[in-house]
Amino acid sequence: PQNYMKFTSSPGLMPKVVIDMWQNIWKMTESDLGGQRTYLADFEIYDERSHDRNQAVVDVYIGIKQ
Repeated sequence: PQNYMKFTSSPGLMPKVVIDMWQNIWKMTESDLGGQRTYLADFEIYDERSHDRNQAVVDVYIGIKQ
Protein backbone atom coordinates (compact mmCIF):
# COMPACT_ATOMS: atom_id res chain seq x y z
CA PRO A 1 0.00 0.00 0.00
CA GLN A 2 1.06 3.54 -0.73
CA ASN A 3 -0.44 7.01 -0.38
CA TYR A 4 -0.59 9.29 -3.38
CA MET A 5 -1.03 12.96 -4.13
CA LYS A 6 -3.04 13.50 -7.33
CA PHE A 7 -2.30 16.32 -9.78
CA THR A 8 -4.54 17.09 -12.75
CA SER A 9 -3.32 19.08 -15.74
CA SER A 10 -5.11 21.96 -17.37
CA PRO A 11 -6.34 21.16 -20.88
CA GLY A 12 -3.57 21.54 -23.43
CA LEU A 13 -1.51 20.10 -26.25
CA MET A 14 -0.13 16.58 -25.81
CA PRO A 15 2.66 15.79 -24.83
CA LYS A 16 3.34 19.33 -23.56
CA VAL A 17 0.75 19.01 -20.76
CA VAL A 18 2.57 15.98 -19.35
CA ILE A 19 6.03 17.55 -19.68
CA ASP A 20 4.83 20.75 -17.99
CA MET A 21 3.19 18.81 -15.15
CA TRP A 22 6.37 16.88 -14.37
CA GLN A 23 8.50 20.02 -14.52
CA ASN A 24 6.16 21.67 -12.01
CA ILE A 25 6.12 18.60 -9.75
CA TRP A 26 9.94 18.45 -9.71
CA LYS A 27 10.02 22.06 -8.46
CA MET A 28 7.60 21.42 -5.58
CA THR A 29 8.63 21.23 -1.95
CA GLU A 30 7.47 18.51 0.46
CA SER A 31 4.93 20.99 1.76
CA ASP A 32 3.55 21.58 -1.77
CA LEU A 33 3.37 17.81 -2.35
CA GLY A 34 1.66 17.05 0.93
CA GLY A 35 4.57 14.95 2.21
CA GLN A 36 7.91 13.40 1.33
CA ARG A 37 8.07 11.53 -1.97
CA THR A 38 8.65 7.78 -1.83
CA TYR A 39 10.02 7.43 -5.39
CA LEU A 40 8.55 3.90 -5.46
CA ALA A 41 5.62 4.22 -7.83
CA ASP A 42 4.46 7.39 -9.56
CA PHE A 43 2.09 7.03 -12.48
CA GLU A 44 0.04 8.90 -15.08
CA ILE A 45 -3.58 8.27 -16.09
CA TYR A 46 -4.52 8.73 -19.74
CA ASP A 47 -8.30 8.35 -19.87
CA GLU A 48 -10.96 9.67 -22.23
CA ARG A 49 -9.97 13.25 -21.32
CA SER A 50 -6.61 12.71 -23.07
CA HIS A 51 -8.01 11.50 -26.41
CA ASP A 52 -8.08 15.00 -27.94
CA ARG A 53 -4.38 15.79 -28.44
CA ASN A 54 -5.13 19.53 -28.57
CA GLN A 55 -7.11 19.66 -25.30
CA ALA A 56 -5.70 16.71 -23.36
CA VAL A 57 -6.12 16.40 -19.57
CA VAL A 58 -3.88 13.98 -17.65
CA ASP A 59 -3.72 12.93 -13.98
CA VAL A 60 -0.34 12.32 -12.32
CA TYR A 61 -0.15 10.42 -9.02
CA ILE A 62 2.93 10.92 -6.83
CA GLY A 63 3.78 8.43 -4.07
CA ILE A 64 3.92 10.19 -0.68
CA LYS A 65 5.14 8.90 2.70
CA GLN A 66 2.71 9.22 5.61
